[in-house]
Amino acid sequence: MNKYARKMEEVGAGASIKNADGSPRVQSDEEVAAVEGIIGQSLPSDYAEFYRKYGGCMMWESGMFPVELNSGEIQHKYMDFFYGWAPPSPRDLIWAYTNYTDDWGVPKHLLPIGADEGNNLVCLAISGESRGCVYHWLSDEKILTHVANSFDEFMAVLQVARYDDARIVDQLA
Repeated sequence: MNKYARKMEEVGAGASIKNADGSPRVQSDEEVAAVEGIIGQSLPSDYAEFYRKYGGCMMWESGMFPVELNSGEIQHKYMDFFYGWAPPSPRDLIWAYTNYTDDWGVPKHLLPIGADEGNNLVCLAISGESRGCVYHWLSDEKILTHVANSFDEFMAVLQVARYDDARIVDQLA
């Protein structure tokens, strides 16, 4: 069993990218290599393991993660989906990297791996001193906030929540 299976079941993750027969799409070694060729870096091993099995999944039950703002306030964000192998779709990992780094100002050392409920990005550092760290990119304001020191740590803080969760309702009030 994949080390992420239990967490993905808890948060109700389901495959949004499927094979022709309706089965969940699993990324092949060739597809992982193609991603690495485009980004010019190997994927951090924890994320590569996750991407092979769960790239392209939606969060049906809503996985929530904390983001600490510069003010020290903690906001909780809903993880909406993870990018997968789906060229030329906007749900494709390579599409996200090339479009968001070229057109939206996301720094090239960050790989957008998913999006929250507000279409802000969850990014993984793929090079430099912060390689492997997970960040939240507030798209409109172009604000980058550190979320976790590794993809595994990000998955550990991802928790089940529903859209009527009091933490979110309070934030929206």
